[in-house]
Amino acid sequence: MNDDAKPGWPEPALPSGASSVPDTSATTDAAPAGDGGAREAALTLEFHGTRKQFRRMLGRDVLLMFMTLGIYWFWSRTNVRRFIWSHLSLGGSRLEYAGRGIELFIGFVIAGTLLAITFWGLQFLILSLAGPRFGPVAWLLALYPLFTIFGLLAIYRRHRYMVRRTSWRGIRCGMTGSTGGYIAKVALPLVLTILTLGLAYPLITVATQRYLIGNMSVGSEKFVYQGRARDIFGRWIICWLLIPFSGGLSLSWWKGFTSSYQLRKTSLGSLRFSSMLRPMHVVGIYFLGGLVAGLIVYGLVFLVSTIGFGILSGLTTDDRNGFDQILFSAVPLFLLIPLFGPVSYAAYLYFVDYKFVEYLFETTAIVGTMDVESIAQVHDRHHGPGDGLDAVLGVDGI
Repeated sequence: MNDDAKPGWPEPALPSGASSVPDTSATTDAAPAGDGGAREAALTLEFHGTRKQFRRMLGRDVLLMFMTLGIYWFWSRTNVRRFIWSHLSLGGSRLEYAGRGIELFIGFVIAGTLLAITFWGLQFLILSLAGPRFGPVAWLLALYPLFTIFGLLAIYRRHRYMVRRTSWRGIRCGMTGSTGGYIAKVALPLVLTILTLGLAYPLITVATQRYLIGNMSVGSEKFVYQGRARDIFGRWIICWLLIPFSGGLSLSWWKGFTSSYQLRKTSLGSLRFSSMLRPMHVVGIYFLGGLVAGLIVYGLVFLVSTIGFGILSGLTTDDRNGFDQILFSAVPLFLLIPLFGPVSYAAYLYFVDYKFVEYLFETTAIVGTMDVESIAQVHDRHHGPGDGLDAVLGVDGI
């Protein structure tokens, strides 16, 4: 058992083929690289996970979420990350993820409590200052910037948590910076984005990535980000104009485009990332995947409703009065309501999020060489609450 193992919800075993012990085998022959006998190697990025393994894990997690009224979701989210990390290898060595479900659960409780207190206090202040006539309108207008600000904070905290729980070849990853520093960097782009109703969004996209990536490191080796807002501004204007006419699918294209762009503008030491990702393929993933996931969820609702009405029609008014009939027929619905959430979560995760991540890894390559033996262990182990704010706001992802 490693040092991270603490009392909490028991974590399921790793999927078959995954190992918690770093695989340090090289995928290419190393060659001497100058004085001191340093050896540099060309590193490859490979994803070894299969959809069958992922389905099996999700099926078990859906059952456990149903049995625990959704509480196991935090452990399932950890399982998903551990599955992806343990099947992603860099230079033949797979990543390790040390996050735990109990950390996410505690973080959710803390974030939910603090957010509720904050929103209640702000609402009381705005209503008091604006008066009963204009107070409700002022509060509604304040919700957009408030959710935008907290949403950005949630992205930062989620990113920091995952990076600090990741290691490669036994070397822990880390992230410097602070919440205050992050807010200072994105404050002006955020204000401009809000005032322009989203037209200046590339500014905040680049500012966010520059802070998140620029403060990341694998041991002593730091990431560098060189993206610029002007490179992507023209494409964003087109996406922004097409949002009401595309049913939001232009945002899927934007996600694919920016994912590829961010990778190509990121480097780790002497390594450079390249991407062959096609944004229209991402649109297909989100459209078809979302359609299939929706059919599964609404199909379940239809099935349960049919069962309930079938029971109702089979009853006779001689045996039960009208209220009893309705109450009795609703029993299947009440029993299966806790299943809707887990099924929705698993369907969207499998048909959309996982397929996007899988495609992202398949189309990403690494250019250059690195002296992996020169990377020093500089980061301490991190423990404590997880990224609960994103779960509270519903902006959680893998």
